[in-house]
Amino acid sequence: MFYAAALMIVAGVALYVATPLFGGETSDRARAGAELQRLTHQQGLAMQGLRELEFDRQMGKLSQSDCIALRAPLEARAIAAMKRMEELRRQEREAAERPQFAPLLEVAPLPAARPRLVNYCPQCGIRIRDRIKFCTECGASIEAIKSAAIPA
Repeated sequence: MFYAAALMIVAGVALYVATPLFGGETSDRARAGAELQRLTHQQGLAMQGLRELEFDRQMGKLSQSDCIALRAPLEARAIAAMKRMEELRRQEREAAERPQFAPLLEVAPLPAARPRLVNYCPQCGIRIRDRIKFCTECGASIEAIKSAAIPA
């Protein structure tokens, strides 16, 4: 019994540790962050190479023609990294400006509201509710008055 429990614990720890090795899903933001970090490192290496190249030229270890030949690929690498970094940052800004949640359903416009008729008793002038047959104040028959007012 003890060995089975120990084996299950070891298997659980092994799966937990091995999960990143199997390419667990990463978000776009995490991938962009990793690529930005890689590009920053690449740019730093190219800039360091350019500084060392200039130092070697000033110390007389390199001729001017050798320095120019070695400088071009380093500058191209640094510029390419900076352009890609700027593109990633622009995409991050645009993503931050976009709304986070899209509407789940299109909301249909509400039907036009039926205009509320404000009714008054023609006999006494008090305000009355819809669909009543008699005035609560004077007792006049509302339906009889309405039918007499509307020509057929």
